[in-house]
Amino acid sequence: IIIRMKKINLHDLIVTLQKKKVDLGPNPKETISMYSELGIIPPAMFKVVDSSSSPEILYPQDTLQKIIEIKKLKKKGLEIDEIRDTYALDYVKNSINNADEFGMKLQEFIKTKYYISHS
Repeated sequence: IIIRMKKINLHDLIVTLQKKKVDLGPNPKETISMYSELGIIPPAMFKVVDSSSSPEILYPQDTLQKIIEIKKLKKKGLEIDEIRDTYALDYVKNSINNADEFGMKLQEFIKTKYYISHS
């Protein structure tokens, strides 16, 4: 199964955030790069159009909302490390919930398959 996610290039990401009055500091590219290095937004993807130009820097479309959320948390007084830790905890919780859900579906599938093959 191939899932295609919508992407936004770095320039459009910055322009959209600025239009929404999101302060990215004096160097928005550095701010976004730092968030990516800290793991609070997904890493950039690079699309090479041709060998004579620089690669296009792309992020998943939902990175836009994630950065807005990060900025809101910072305004509330959270430090960037606290935000990162909160996101990491949420990621672990979601992974556990998804694994539990997958496990239940797998058990149901196995029961169904066992029942059909032994009927």
